[in-house]
Amino acid sequence: MAAERLVEDQFDNVIPTDPGIFVDLYPYLRRFAAVVGPMEVDPDDLVQDAIERTLKRQPLTTLENPRAYLSKTILNLASNHRRSMARARRSTTRLHSDEATLQSPLRTHLLTVSTFMTAEACYLRNADEGAVPVDGRGGNSACRWSP
Repeated sequence: MAAERLVEDQFDNVIPTDPGIFVDLYPYLRRFAAVVGPMEVDPDDLVQDAIERTLKRQPLTTLENPRAYLSKTILNLASNHRRSMARARRSTTRLHSDEATLQSPLRTHLLTVSTFMTAEACYLRNADEGAVPVDGRGGNSACRWSP
């Protein structure tokens, strides 16, 4: 069933209907949403959200300029999406930064323990021969002892 675009009132005046206004404005609104909306958001979703929010408040037929009103609504929704995505990116960056900060002391501790254990193993291996460490560093390449 096709939506009626125009109806006549009791005085034979032609009045547009909400579906008629939407059908007339949809191509413009979709193009506008594609231009002003973030790439991650489908233009159809922006148009649908704008229509939904507008119709919750009032019919399209009561608006003085539905095209301007819906365009502004789409622009505001696009800004909201951009702010939301920016917050998500900042929190993700902060989360990764916090993980790196938390891992840093642990990594330092593990490297210290590893170095100590390597030096101790090196010492135990060479202590029987009466040797002493040359540079005091751990690790296999640094396990140099002089008699």
